[in-house]
Amino acid sequence: MAPFFRNLGISYSIFILSFCGKEMEYEIPTLFAKGYQVENSFPIQEILIRSRVVRGSRKNEYSLVFDSKYKNQLLAYKPSKIQLNLPYLNAPSFFVSITYKDAQILSSFHFPEGWIDSAELDGYFYIKNSQGWSVPINVIYSPLGENQYVIKLSNGRVSTLQVNVIEVANDQAIIMGKLEKGDILISSRQSEMIDGMTVKVNL
Repeated sequence: MAPFFRNLGISYSIFILSFCGKEMEYEIPTLFAKGYQVENSFPIQEILIRSRVVRGSRKNEYSLVFDSKYKNQLLAYKPSKIQLNLPYLNAPSFFVSITYKDAQILSSFHFPEGWIDSAELDGYFYIKNSQGWSVPINVIYSPLGENQYVIKLSNGRVSTLQVNVIEVANDQAIIMGKLEKGDILISSRQSEMIDGMTVKVNL
């Protein structure tokens, strides 16, 4: 091989190696997004749930079935009792005991036959020393789904934070989670973010 072409090949190889090295050192660019600053908090003492009544194998025996949203709330707080709102006028307070086995929620109670067969009933349980936050619904990933979280900005970088959506009304939601007043939550481009990414936020 002529010296000129040999030198050209060596130079080309050096260029390729140096180019690859720069690629390996390439960092994900800063992302620009909209955000919301958490402000409004208030104590939560009561959590509303909804359940479906299922007939048991014995006469007048029933149990409760919950969809994924309410099941997650129960598993998060594990109340021992739920007060059901019965579907008739001047109904007395009616409590159902709840037990937990792994990820299962177990309940069994007796009630006059035919009164609540296959009914969907509202109920609630009480919790202590819990703080709720009012936030726009667009800061929550899957607000009506099973895996609910927000993306929080801290020292210029983002991380996901699991939350519990208590209530959704119009474009606002009440959530519970490890938040503090002044925290910044991302409200746009959430699907483009990964934990640790550098993000600049416009409030």
